[in-house]
Amino acid sequence: MRTGHGMLRPLIGLLALASLPGCGGASPQLAPAAPASAQALGARGPTRALGGRGMSVEGLHGTLAASDVREALAPRMSELTGCFALRSMSFHHLGGQLRMSIRVSGAGGVVAAHPEDSTVGDREVERCVRRVLATVRFPRTQGGGEALVHWALSVEPASDARAPLTWDPDRVAHVVRRRGTQALAECNAASSVQVTAYVSRRGRVINVGAASSEGQADEVLDCVARRVRAWRMPAPRGVTKVTFDLRA
Repeated sequence: MRTGHGMLRPLIGLLALASLPGCGGASPQLAPAAPASAQALGARGPTRALGGRGMSVEGLHGTLAASDVREALAPRMSELTGCFALRSMSFHHLGGQLRMSIRVSGAGGVVAAHPEDSTVGDREVERCVRRVLATVRFPRTQGGGEALVHWALSVEPASDARAPLTWDPDRVAHVVRRRGTQALAECNAASSVQVTAYVSRRGRVINVGAASSEGQADEVLDCVARRVRAWRMPAPRGVTKVTFDLRA
């Protein structure tokens, strides 16, 4: 769908990593899954599927078939891609991959969902995707216990936007060393947080996202993002994106 402002191109990749039911799960088996496609409502461009490492399912005391996960997520795909489409209208550099962890109860409800890895660099998008996933209804798990789904969505910047430059985290290591520990302490972060920031030509942080493999609460990740946004970074040649870890 074109709006005259270019195109947002979410790329959805699916690969099923399913384990057999049982305490702790059996050895996983890799099985390719047919990619799902979606059309974002009100998006700046069409969505298209990308086969790859987009999804895995771990058995805790239960498990889900990859096909069941795809079928449960498919009706919500326009909402999920819409999280990116809406935000990209005001921040044209938006892009990256968001990997979510979704804990599913034996009855099929979502117990918890959180961003475990994100290079998107936008807390609004990360919160929006989490809210949508929290309301997805899955089938009952095989084995009756909880299952853990890892699901990823990749997005390219709008076609009319210049892609941001990228930095190695070493470029901001001195800033992270000086201010990172304090930021985690002020936000009551119990574990490390992955941060992606966009930096303007003047060295100002103009957009921030945050994720944690340990499932930090939205309030903690929002707090960390606010702290990082107040930092001054080295001045790049143009808008630049950098991903780094704040270690507790």
